[in-house]
Amino acid sequence: MLPHLIGRPATRKRWPNGIDGPSFFVKEVESGIPVRLSRVLVAQLWGGRFFRTEPVERRIGDPVLGEPVCSVAGCDRAGDIRLLCRSHHHRWMAAGRPEMVEYVRSTSPQTLSAELNPGPQVLRPFDFRPVKGQLRLEWQYLLQCRYDEQRSRIEEDYFNRSVSFLGRSGAASTLDRPTERWLDDFYASTGWRNRRHYIDALWLSAERYLGDLLEPAGWDGEYPKDQWELRRLGFNTISRRLRFTGIPQPWLKELAKRYIKYRLTTGISLTQVYSTSRRSRVWLKQALSTGG
Repeated sequence: MLPHLIGRPATRKRWPNGIDGPSFFVKEVESGIPVRLSRVLVAQLWGGRFFRTEPVERRIGDPVLGEPVCSVAGCDRAGDIRLLCRSHHHRWMAAGRPEMVEYVRSTSPQTLSAELNPGPQVLRPFDFRPVKGQLRLEWQYLLQCRYDEQRSRIEEDYFNRSVSFLGRSGAASTLDRPTERWLDDFYASTGWRNRRHYIDALWLSAERYLGDLLEPAGWDGEYPKDQWELRRLGFNTISRRLRFTGIPQPWLKELAKRYIKYRLTTGISLTQVYSTSRRSRVWLKQALSTGG
């Protein structure tokens, strides 16, 4: 059987309590996995359905993949400008920009756009057609992760421009180049000038999510590092980290890591951990400077 598995992706299914008990698929890379075994992305569930190869539709009212509803009661159009649809925003500007709460309460929900184009408003979709294979799976996975986090809305224009650029690049994977080089090439190719921080954030999130797939999850992956990504330890945060780079002594660094790990696993809040870490560094610095 083994010769037939050469070059084919495989996964593992475990029965921890015997074959008569419940089972589960192992989805994360575990410690001890030989480095010669490569990792691949597979299509995963998103929003209760499999990712499709055609464009992913966007809906009004979806806080991440779509657009918010216009704030004017009775208007079902996308509120993509100051939480107003384009027609109500134009009307608000023409009225001299009155106080928003009063304007939303008093203005009519009827708009010329809705009269000329009756029925549900259709938003431009997320389009994966410019990319194939591994690249498509990677950016579908990015979209899924952003959707699961429910933190901030993804701008369709920035996303589709990035996917289209990747399709023209001829690359096989986003991880083929450093993010800094991708961004330089993107700006040079597209001539993009405005709101670069949105593009930067999108590509950095791709680097973060895809990079996580290549490393063991949890403590196995983070403990050996001198900088811990707390999101990879199960904390609901994106950018918070714990750094041990300021401790030059290996024995002392290991002691600090053990103590912080113990504190984190006891359910202590991140605020308390940061406070304890700062006090410990001050005490150790004083003790080492006096030879105590």
